[in-house]
Amino acid sequence: LDRSVIDALRTSTAHAPSSSMPQQSAPKRPKLNKLPAIPKKAPGSSTDPAGPSGRDSPDSSAPKEPWDETEGATPSGGSAGFKRPSAAPLPSEGGDGDEKIDGFSRTVYEALQRIFVETDLQSSDLEEKVMNALRALTPSYALKALDQFQSEDMSRMRNKGAYLWGIVRNIKEGRSHKPQEFNNSRYPPRDQRDSGVVPVSGTKLLWPEEERAIAEADVHEGKMIEKEFTFDNISCSLPAAESLFSEVAHLSSFYGELKSIKETLHGVQQHIDGIDVSEWNKTSSNVALAGRVVPLLRQLCKPEMCTTEWAQAFEVLSAHPVVPASCTADEKLKSLHLCEAFGAMVCALNHFLRTRPGGGSVNWEWLAHKRSADKASADAPNVTASVKPRGTPDDGRFVSQTQEHWVMGTDGAGDLTDQKGIQHLWKTARPKGPYHVVTIDRRDILTSETWSSEQEASASQALFGQMVTGLGVLANGGSLVIKGWTMFEHTGVGIMYLLNCSFDEVVACRPATMTAGTGELFVVCTGFKGLSQVHLDALLAVAGPEPPTQDGEPLTMIPGSFLPSAWMAQMQTCSRLFARLQTVMVERDLRLYSDLKPAEKTQIFNMRDQVAQQWKSRFDCRPLTVHDRIVRESLSTAPQHKFTASPGGKTWYSIRGRFVAPGAKTS
Repeated sequence: LDRSVIDALRTSTAHAPSSSMPQQSAPKRPKLNKLPAIPKKAPGSSTDPAGPSGRDSPDSSAPKEPWDETEGATPSGGSAGFKRPSAAPLPSEGGDGDEKIDGFSRTVYEALQRIFVETDLQSSDLEEKVMNALRALTPSYALKALDQFQSEDMSRMRNKGAYLWGIVRNIKEGRSHKPQEFNNSRYPPRDQRDSGVVPVSGTKLLWPEEERAIAEADVHEGKMIEKEFTFDNISCSLPAAESLFSEVAHLSSFYGELKSIKETLHGVQQHIDGIDVSEWNKTSSNVALAGRVVPLLRQLCKPEMCTTEWAQAFEVLSAHPVVPASCTADEKLKSLHLCEAFGAMVCALNHFLRTRPGGGSVNWEWLAHKRSADKASADAPNVTASVKPRGTPDDGRFVSQTQEHWVMGTDGAGDLTDQKGIQHLWKTARPKGPYHVVTIDRRDILTSETWSSEQEASASQALFGQMVTGLGVLANGGSLVIKGWTMFEHTGVGIMYLLNCSFDEVVACRPATMTAGTGELFVVCTGFKGLSQVHLDALLAVAGPEPPTQDGEPLTMIPGSFLPSAWMAQMQTCSRLFARLQTVMVERDLRLYSDLKPAEKTQIFNMRDQVAQQWKSRFDCRPLTVHDRIVRESLSTAPQHKFTASPGGKTWYSIRGRFVAPGAKTS
């Protein structure tokens, strides 16, 4: 610098400039006392938080960093941009924020003390580096970190100080995210669904064809699962035990209407008969609305044994109060899972419990029943060779690690269609019960290409035995979840009426992750009223592989005189709704199978990605920690735990949620 510049610097930075100093001629340069400083303004304050200096700020909306505040211009016009010494106080954020207590502003200090008082957190739990990290943040960011820390479930934290350190670090690095607020979403929490809260608009997990079908059926969409029908069973009452199965099934006008609906559906399904099954399934999977849900969950939530069946079960658990509120309050839950194929329902219930507030402290005991593959095939006669049973390959990975929770039956087949098998399971399960939740997973349900009325009658008899088994061990106020199908025969109608008489609420629903072109659906029953031993014995007496008959004619469970006309109309509406939903999706898949344009394919794929994100947000699916898994050790390290293989030779490890090449590390 030359002499003239040095004199100019002295003149501009002098605290008391002397009027007698001679004026020096110098070239025009920018005034150094006008350098802009980082703006610092308190929320809601109209004054400059740096004090009365009134420093210039060319961009008041520029984002501020939560660490290393910079010194503003001094009242006398000093230079800006130097790092503030650690002993200097932070800028005021309004109110009494200038006062320091143990290095914190008063607001932050008081918030920290409230956490010590309201929770079991002790000051000794927080290391000095955590406290220093909090002191380094501005009061607004420090309050944000403490608020997020207090909103978490501290009973599940092994190291509270490390958890708070992680929150502070995320905020400092700009990776913090605002917790999901369900009050601002289309689907409020369960305790607010019936409180008059008006949901805002959001993405529906429906194709336009399905939305029109629901509107044409004059049925209201469900709040969480749009494709559902809720029965009004106030007029339902169970007849006397001696009246059950006392009347020959006859073709009344009611059953004639159901037969007409079934024939219409069968006429549409006939168009699939000439199509190769593998090609048809491939096309249906590629255009399925929720086809990207499971891959997204495997990537972000790391569920245990994440399959399509897992997603369906989690969807039902999140949409309906399957787990009674009393179980969460008492921190005790017992569940029985009948016809459990691979443990998907068990893992979904565990994931649901452990990722919900207060669920981590619930003492959960579960028992599962499994049928052999041979018996499942025997209950599904007349299946074409090209149709394979649905599900994923079962190599006993989950069952082998939880053998003490499984019941296979006296002969190992797990048959529940006869009295001997039912009584054996009662004898095993009742000493450990009663059970608050009972689920029935019918893994032998057939696809729409091979379904017929004869198969429905045979499968209904198997479902009847499983339902009787569940009702015999269910606790009052408990829930029963059945994976069934659209029912058109008197056997299915009798089962639905029995459920409506035995539970406070019965809902038939089809989750978004369920294949749209099939007749599958869930029947969710909550609030068990109880069943007398006399009725239970009467139901057990007719359990068997063949339906009861009289002179060669099948007997119906509920005599026609006991079926209320209002409830019969509801049953017709329910069957018509799900049959129509199945019809429109089969017609749509047929059109896309023969003529799928590139533009429409791109639109479908983009919508599938949006639906996957919406599904995760709507049902609040959160990551599951390794400590909360049923099988906690890393099973992927053992060869016997390999789940399945891809055509390329890679092996699928379910616990890792990905394919791994031979010889690669899996943990």
